[in-house]
Amino acid sequence: MPRRLLLLAVLPLVVSMLGVVAPAAVAEPTRYPCGWREQAPRTYDSVVWIVLENHSYADLIGPAGSPARTTSPYLNELADSCGLATSSWAIRHPSLPNYLAMVSGKTGGVRDSCTPAQCPQSRRTVFDQVRAKGKDWRVFAESMSRPCQKRNAGTYVARHNPPTYFGIRGCKRRDLPMGTATEGPLMDAVAAGRLPALTLVIPNQCNNGHDCPISTGDRWLSTMVPRILAGPDYAEGRTAVFVTWDEGEGG
Repeated sequence: MPRRLLLLAVLPLVVSMLGVVAPAAVAEPTRYPCGWREQAPRTYDSVVWIVLENHSYADLIGPAGSPARTTSPYLNELADSCGLATSSWAIRHPSLPNYLAMVSGKTGGVRDSCTPAQCPQSRRTVFDQVRAKGKDWRVFAESMSRPCQKRNAGTYVARHNPPTYFGIRGCKRRDLPMGTATEGPLMDAVAAGRLPALTLVIPNQCNNGHDCPISTGDRWLSTMVPRILAGPDYAEGRTAVFVTWDEGEGG
């Protein structure tokens, strides 16, 4: 039975007339993440994709007074004010097949948590598509100690870092340690307005909610996401932010 996969969209809005983006004053994207422009753009220059772990839709999103509102207040605030996808589904347990399918459209026959050395993949990925269009991408993995790290260490696990499985050219230049939710390479790129066409953000095994409570992941989101929304890339109105979970519990 498929597991529901939460896909929370945080989309900025811009003013557009006859296909030309008109300048518009930025209200307060940190306080009002959505609806601060009158019309959405037809395309986005940059996508930030944040993936957390192993919790079902009902555990994360709920009506006022529900346990989900208590454990994930920030997530529900975003869902209320932005967008919420309710018909997205994970493929299987455990996590790895979902991550492989997220970036390549297929699981490659993987059914367990094999390492990059045990089950290397060779098909085309979204990272290849981005590069083929002359654009760039980055993965920022929290608690990873070196670029494109293929072995687990501490709270970092390679199975949540899909480029390590595909032998992607330039992985060591583009698959980078994240730092923290407040400082490091990801926050440096955000502050400088240097987010590439695709940014995949992978929290560690605690902040993704895998080994720690849901509330831990929510606090992590409430620290990091506002900083992304306050950055110049998002303020330009051409960046979309997606928050999702790789799979639900049970099933």
